[in-house]
Amino acid sequence: MAKFGRTYRLTSESNVDSEAIVIEPPISIQFNLNRSTMASLNNCQIRILNLSQLTRSKIFQDRFNLSKRKKVILQAGYEKLSTIFVGDIFMADSYRQGNDIITFIDARDGGFDSSGTLTNKTIQKGTTVKSAIEEMIKQFSNIKQGKIGTVEGEFKRPVVLDGNTFELIKKYTDDKAFIDLEKVNILQDNETITGEIALINSETGLLGVPRRNDSFLTIDTLFEPRITMGQVLAIESTIQPEYDGQYKVIGVNHAGTISESIGGSVKSRFSLLIGTQLTGGGFTNIG
Repeated sequence: MAKFGRTYRLTSESNVDSEAIVIEPPISIQFNLNRSTMASLNNCQIRILNLSQLTRSKIFQDRFNLSKRKKVILQAGYEKLSTIFVGDIFMADSYRQGNDIITFIDARDGGFDSSGTLTNKTIQKGTTVKSAIEEMIKQFSNIKQGKIGTVEGEFKRPVVLDGNTFELIKKYTDDKAFIDLEKVNILQDNETITGEIALINSETGLLGVPRRNDSFLTIDTLFEPRITMGQVLAIESTIQPEYDGQYKVIGVNHAGTISESIGGSVKSRFSLLIGTQLTGGGFTNIG
């Protein structure tokens, strides 16, 4: 099924005044973003064509200037916009390419909070690991608590937590914690969250043949911004029906161009976890 009428909205904080910068069509935009349930930070690179000098000045960010956090939100879709990235602008500048002025933005999801928030506190004996992690999440200035699944155990003796907060959270969850859209989520391999889109097949945008690599499956689709990290996704392939079944979304790449004046397309690539390979059963939805 063809999908038409792609659109977007890019919202950024300004380094000049308190008024938000909103960029929409007919301005042309190119983006390449990666989100995953892995411990690494989500990232997004955006190129915007021919902004005014004033807007370029408001967006500019020196990568070595850490005194001001500027939030950026990218929404995209068809009739309805979905938020596909939220993060901090790591650096932003502009350059000329032919007849165009390109404004380039490099952003990281939770970049400032995850790198700059420290924990130094003593956890008392008998405190559950889950409650200790929830308290650590509250220390972030901008990152909030997302979906928290199974976190077992309690501290058998007083423990001093001293160090980078996000690194401590990852340590005590065996690297099951990840930041997505400025929220900390903790999901075991068999745990999933609710998504908006439940099925991908040739009619809903599946391109080519799913590719298997050990306990993972990779699929390419027409741009599909509504799929949520950590959700269950059913796959139906007319070419390779052996891969039909339910999977957990553990990674996504959205890349392409949205423009009314230049050619281009947007495609999505999803990394999927084969649940029965690792858990011996199906997935458990935690909400």
